[in-house]
Amino acid sequence: MMSDQDSEQPKPYPVDPKEASPAASQDSLQQAHSLKVERGDDAEPLPLELEAPPEKNPPPGEAESSAGQTESSVKALDTCPNCGASMAGSDTLLCLRCGFDLKTLKVIKTVTGEAAKVEQDEQEDEEAPPISPPGRGELWLPAAVAIASLLILSIGYLRAAGGLFADAEAIGVGWRLMGVLNVAASTAVLTFAGLGALFVVAHMLHKPLGNVKLAAVRMLGIVAAIALLRFVNVESAAWEWTFELASQAVAFIALAMAMFRLSVRDAATVLGVTVLAVVGLLMVSQLVLWAVLPFG
Repeated sequence: MMSDQDSEQPKPYPVDPKEASPAASQDSLQQAHSLKVERGDDAEPLPLELEAPPEKNPPPGEAESSAGQTESSVKALDTCPNCGASMAGSDTLLCLRCGFDLKTLKVIKTVTGEAAKVEQDEQEDEEAPPISPPGRGELWLPAAVAIASLLILSIGYLRAAGGLFADAEAIGVGWRLMGVLNVAASTAVLTFAGLGALFVVAHMLHKPLGNVKLAAVRMLGIVAAIALLRFVNVESAAWEWTFELASQAVAFIALAMAMFRLSVRDAATVLGVTVLAVVGLLMVSQLVLWAVLPFG
């Protein structure tokens, strides 16, 4: 006979197969059904001990083996799977056309050819010092030189000083005033042409111009200062004209080197471009006058 204690056996805890992970093995499920645990009416289900999850870090031998297989399979590709470009060579793991990395399966940003040259030139332009750097008197020094030079020239023309007119005694007030206006107009034209020449040379040298206002005032000071050489008085008009042009060219180059960050060759280039610009402006003005003014 069975005792009362034997007859009151605990009820087996039912296990729902749906609660088990799909990865659980058949042996684990059978073991879970064979368990007989006393429980109350409000007991929570016991967790099933399923198969251990796979290790995140595989053993070194297996990792090296899988990496070697992946690398060998990647190296076996002859074309890029992203753009179809040729990838000849067993050691080629990066597409030189689109930058697709066969190891990471991602596109790496690459810069080649003209793009690399343009980026390098832009970087050099940003790092290069400007042609018109700060300092060197800033605005006040070239402005003071320009004002003083123009004032001296204006007084000279009003007094009909020697070297400004061929026959100073026969020059009337009207011609003297025309001389003052000529100084103002020629200074403005040469300053504008010189500033344009600075832009051209800066582009040729792949350098920034710098502060445009400072460059314009410096060019104004240079143009006004070299105009003082008009006071040179030589008996021969041809020699006087030749000496004035030569001395003004030398003074322009020297002052350009002092005011701007230019070499002798670059300063001479600025002078040449300035002269060409002035000649072009004179030709255009003559054409306009020829088209507008009536004949007869």
